[in-house]
Amino acid sequence: MIQAIFFDLDGTLIDSERAFLRGDSVAAHAMGRPLPPAHFLPLLGASMQSEHDFLTALVGPAVEQYKDQVRAYVDAWFRTAPDIALPGVSQTLATLAQTYRLGVVTSSRLPHLQLALQQAGWTETFTWLFPYVDGPAKPDPAPYLQALAKAKLPASAVVAVEDTPLGVAAAQAAGLRAVQIVDLAQPAPAADARLNDFQALPAWLAANA
Repeated sequence: MIQAIFFDLDGTLIDSERAFLRGDSVAAHAMGRPLPPAHFLPLLGASMQSEHDFLTALVGPAVEQYKDQVRAYVDAWFRTAPDIALPGVSQTLATLAQTYRLGVVTSSRLPHLQLALQQAGWTETFTWLFPYVDGPAKPDPAPYLQALAKAKLPASAVVAVEDTPLGVAAAQAAGLRAVQIVDLAQPAPAADARLNDFQALPAWLAANA
């Protein structure tokens, strides 16, 4: 029986992945590498090492300066965007919260998560928040294993909702079923379900309880 749903944040609940892609393009242009946002699609859901290797190949030793520029762009987007939630997410979360307990398992740190929840109006929506602290990140299963332990739930009682193949892999390696909301990232063939519409999630959960 499904008791809880653990959501990824960026690209699953909020439209920040597009902001990051635009920020990458702006930062690269400022460093003499005029590249379109689509060039940075491989960074979506990438491991920290893969991200570091990609950026080192792009800007050499100026990776931290580059990241600072991207963060500044995304922070500005957070504070000025009229609605950071992806289509249908707010309404669907309100529906799901009537039946399940909800959590967020993200590779982002707590300030980013808190700002997102505040801007989206979700400060009272989630029972659990599991931001990245230190140690292994997705696609390692550790974030999900730690979330299960803190929530005191077996993996069989939780469904993960992710947007990238690596996020799906992390959840499944921890024993959870994983639903992919397909958007910018490549489809995950191993996902337990692939949905093109976030609002289709309640029906899938009801049919697969």
